[in-house]
Amino acid sequence: MTTLLGRTVVTSDHGNMIGDRAAPVPIREWGHPPGIYTKELVTIPWLVHDNGERREIVSGESVATDAAVSSDVVTKRLENLGYVD
Repeated sequence: MTTLLGRTVVTSDHGNMIGDRAAPVPIREWGHPPGIYTKELVTIPWLVHDNGERREIVSGESVATDAAVSSDVVTKRLENLGYVD
């Protein structure tokens, strides 16, 4: 098992339902069901774990990727996550 030293932050672009009840029908939901907008789904998870001294943070150049995604795909993904009306 590898241990990360310093400060580690775990986050995501949305939460997940883990057996939480949704409204108006109080059924248990799992994952990220479409059309469901609850506090559990729209709250951004943010976990900070400190393990020893923090590493030195240095600035650098960003690295470009060759992965191109059309704006239609991006818009559809954002709609599925509930960010676009």
